[in-house]
Amino acid sequence: MRKLMITAVVIASALGGAAACANPTPPGVVPTTTAPADQTKEVCATAISESTTATTTIKAKLAEGNQAAVSGDTAKLAQIEADLNKAATDWAAKLTELSGKLIKPEVKTVLVEGATTITSIMSSTTVSQAEGEAKLTEIGTKLVAVCASA
Repeated sequence: MRKLMITAVVIASALGGAAACANPTPPGVVPTTTAPADQTKEVCATAISESTTATTTIKAKLAEGNQAAVSGDTAKLAQIEADLNKAATDWAAKLTELSGKLIKPEVKTVLVEGATTITSIMSSTTVSQAEGEAKLTEIGTKLVAVCASA
């Protein structure tokens, strides 16, 4: 019994010593934690780049769709519609993803509004092409403006 008690004390001492060594902070020093870094600049650069690419792609596909409609090429129209849906869905998803990062609230608001607008345009049957293009351009304009001031 005595041997068991001594063994327990030795193990407890060893564990206590190991635990003390595991903390490299000297006694009396308060450890500091590093706050996560603000990612607004990186997010803005990515969002502006993605938005420029998506807007260019969507406008080109819309022009292509107009030509296919005039020529009566329904197979090409179906492919263009699928391409448009993918470009818009990917763009909205990217803006949503970026809005979840550690960024300034005003940038987050523009990203969320942009994703919502894109989704709304794609699900609407009453938005004209000119109206849709204007809204897409507006997303980019708002994004550039908010990022310039961030």
